[in-house]
Amino acid sequence: MNADIILSAIRNVGPFVLAAAVFGIAWYVSSPKFQGRRITSFFAIHTDVGIFFIVIGTVLGLVYIGAKEVEYMDEDSMVITAENTTASLFLSLTPETTIGEVEAMAEEYGWFTSMVQQSSYIELSIYPDRENAGNKLYGGKKGVELELYFESDGIHSLLSAYLLIITDSGNATCRYFPTDYTEWGGETGFNLTVKAKGRLFSKKYLLDTPQEVIDIVYPIVYPDGLA
Repeated sequence: MNADIILSAIRNVGPFVLAAAVFGIAWYVSSPKFQGRRITSFFAIHTDVGIFFIVIGTVLGLVYIGAKEVEYMDEDSMVITAENTTASLFLSLTPETTIGEVEAMAEEYGWFTSMVQQSSYIELSIYPDRENAGNKLYGGKKGVELELYFESDGIHSLLSAYLLIITDSGNATCRYFPTDYTEWGGETGFNLTVKAKGRLFSKKYLLDTPQEVIDIVYPIVYPDGLA
């Protein structure tokens, strides 16, 4: 299954599993059986009842906080249209793509770029607007994420590209390696993983052009067309 889906499920379900575990431990520890006593007084009965409601309140509080966080992330999701999607930049990628060309296209479309300089590579992320700059897609958030990696030498050759699209209808991840340099078990070319909502398993492809990627992905993640 897609690793992004698994990580998202862990982030969403994890707090509720933890809350259930806390509830179970508190319930057992407060029980007469664990404490080796019998309930013989009004105070003992109401102590157990009080602990029960404290734990229930904690669980409900965690559920509420989790729901509000998901709601907030959904409201903050990017609205993707045919005019502002950075997937159009992905379509123009070639082994000869340069940082200057990417920045020029970003300026033309009004996109915001974020650059991180590392010792062995330069990471260039592109976002439709400044408000969403730096916001990675996680925990049910929807949108388009595009990251490009260039060599840190004077030539700045394109090392790889990462495209992630998440919508209500499905999700797609594509890693592009223009040369023999590959990572994450990928191969030279466009390594696509796509999964439609409601499907148990994702499908994987190794493609030659970015247009082939979009032709497969768009009918799945945008079945009704772009917003």
